[in-house]
Amino acid sequence: MQIVLMKGKIHGASVTESDLHYEGSISIDRALLDAAGILINERVELYNLETGHALQRL
Repeated sequence: MQIVLMKGKIHGASVTESDLHYEGSISIDRALLDAAGILINERVELYNLETGHALQRL
């Protein structure tokens, strides 16, 4: 059995760039990753703050 735990959170970040023709990858500033305790290549989930819908689970 695998259990997924979320150990960090980046709240209220804004998307500054997107490529509509490429799906499945995200770039997050290293300083934000370090502050949230998230490692490079670790799973992240993106949510719309207004609707609560998941945008991506990577």
